[in-house]
Amino acid sequence: MSKYFESALVGLVFSLSISYFMVTIGLVNQDTSISGQQLLLQFIVAAIFGVVVGISTLIFYIERFSYFSRIAMHFIFVIISSGVAGYYGKWFEFGNISSMLNTFIFVVLIYIIIWFFFYTKAKREIREINELLEKRQEM
Repeated sequence: MSKYFESALVGLVFSLSISYFMVTIGLVNQDTSISGQQLLLQFIVAAIFGVVVGISTLIFYIERFSYFSRIAMHFIFVIISSGVAGYYGKWFEFGNISSMLNTFIFVVLIYIIIWFFFYTKAKREIREINELLEKRQEM
């Protein structure tokens, strides 16, 4: 499977899962409903956003930049992308600073959680590889 396809698929799954969760929480906390067209819009926006952000993770394979630089570039890209997706998906009221700030904070929190998940996963894989290398050296 190509890196592009795999990254897009992971982004799609994460984005749709988070989107579904947020729509559900939003509906539970308010005495309201959502139309099929509104739900389809959220699905399409979340799917496109997920694929775009997923593919953008390929920046982490560009080794000429420091790891911190790659994280900063990816974070900025995610923030800009979430602003565009949020505008089209009506995740916030454009021009309403409070609404936009809440969305920004939410995106940052989700970014930190996902980053921590992948960071922990990478650390575990590195540890396992090092253990295998140590076992080979002992042979």
